[in-house]
Amino acid sequence: MKYEEETITTYADSNANRLVVGDINDSELKEKAEALHNELKNPFTEFFNWVRGECDDIEALYEAIRGRDRTNETKAKITKKLNDDKASLAKLSAGGKTLKTLFKSEAGKQVEITTLTNNI
Repeated sequence: MKYEEETITTYADSNANRLVVGDINDSELKEKAEALHNELKNPFTEFFNWVRGECDDIEALYEAIRGRDRTNETKAKITKKLNDDKASLAKLSAGGKTLKTLFKSEAGKQVEITTLTNNI
């Protein structure tokens, strides 16, 4: 009946006289159908669906926590790289040498400074 009321009425030009199960002229049929639906409800099915919904909620929470942990790890890696780049830039700007720039020319060091500045 719900299917007819919600879906088929759209295709039947909202003409209630075209309904089969939900015929508005036959109220006894509607009452019998609702009673039959209530008699056939299985409480175990409802319990199963409730438990499955709770399991899905727990799984979604677990995935959210894992996502947060991955984001925090990525943030920590990026922050460490940023701090390392800042330290290298400060050392190069002060005229010091790093392991990466030990054998580079002055032009190479300037390119490295520019690259570090852009990265930061």
